[in-house]
Amino acid sequence: DEAQRDLLVSVASYVLLFLLVFGLSGTVELEAFRAQFREKKGILIGVICQFILLPFCGFCSVKIFDLPPIYGITLLIVCSSPGGSYSNFWCSVVNADLALSVAMTTVSSLVAMAALPLNTFLYVHTTYQAHKGSVKINWVSMGTALGVVMAAVAGGLVVGDRFRRLQGTIHALGNASGLFLILLGLIYSSVSRDNSEPLWSRGWQFYAATAVPCLVGLLSSLLFSRLAGLPRPQSLSVCIETCYQNTGIALAVALSMFSGADASLAAGLPVFYQMCQMAFIIVTSLILFKFGWTYAPPGTPITQAAFKKWQPGLSGVPQAGPGQLGPSPSHVRMLTPPSSNGLNNIRAMQHPTMQLSPSSV
Repeated sequence: DEAQRDLLVSVASYVLLFLLVFGLSGTVELEAFRAQFREKKGILIGVICQFILLPFCGFCSVKIFDLPPIYGITLLIVCSSPGGSYSNFWCSVVNADLALSVAMTTVSSLVAMAALPLNTFLYVHTTYQAHKGSVKINWVSMGTALGVVMAAVAGGLVVGDRFRRLQGTIHALGNASGLFLILLGLIYSSVSRDNSEPLWSRGWQFYAATAVPCLVGLLSSLLFSRLAGLPRPQSLSVCIETCYQNTGIALAVALSMFSGADASLAAGLPVFYQMCQMAFIIVTSLILFKFGWTYAPPGTPITQAAFKKWQPGLSGVPQAGPGQLGPSPSHVRMLTPPSSNGLNNIRAMQHPTMQLSPSSV
């Protein structure tokens, strides 16, 4: 029965969403997470990019490419949603500032309680005034997804802090859940219904209108973050959070708003947006990694950079476990405040056996 299958997929997506956010939040140092709330600057910039810049980009794309309501409404909801749970996954993989990413996910989920319906009402009804009577949005689905993210972030931070020896296992659980959630979305939107239209058979306006706000939002938020004075790894986190939306919310809303063939068409847009954001983030992160914008030193092999833990500890200096590559001198200088104590920490990290003389302390 199709209704039972839809319900089962919905429940499975919420479970995987919780495990993904829980697993990645559990690897963040609680004190580093709190520090992001004390600084506030990065979070404020992220909120501006997330709920003002990207929704406006989506609105412009819908108007420029003259999308029909099935695609246009879904794209506006995608661009108005909070940051996706996968953003924490990608910030972890590319070694952007994971603590800021988790903090932004938490704050964006809270802000989205008001910003998501406000942006949806403003842009959807401004664009499709003639369809006001037929546009019905499932606010319950939106609220459920936001609640799952909030609970997972809180639970992951507490469990990771109390059971630090399990952080590696928790991290692996989050990564695995993220991969399964991606596969679930791809399969469900493309082959689960008999009348599903494959993604590769849509018109060119569909692909262009979906990709443009994703790419413009990523690049403009990266530029804005640097102009505002954020460090490079934090700027990368902001642009990933801005670009990477919670497509699960838009998918749930699309399936509840439309039916039959229309539901299949609408469900394809969040899936293609997810493909776009993955591709843009990977390419952008690889380029910025080579120029020293991440916590992993630029000369680190890609496999070690992606699968080792390089996130900063309480000292603010990236961590490298036993047998891992340490930060390069230039990379540490970029991340460490220029103080005498900071320089001593750099020397001690690069030469663990070096004894500092009293005059150098």
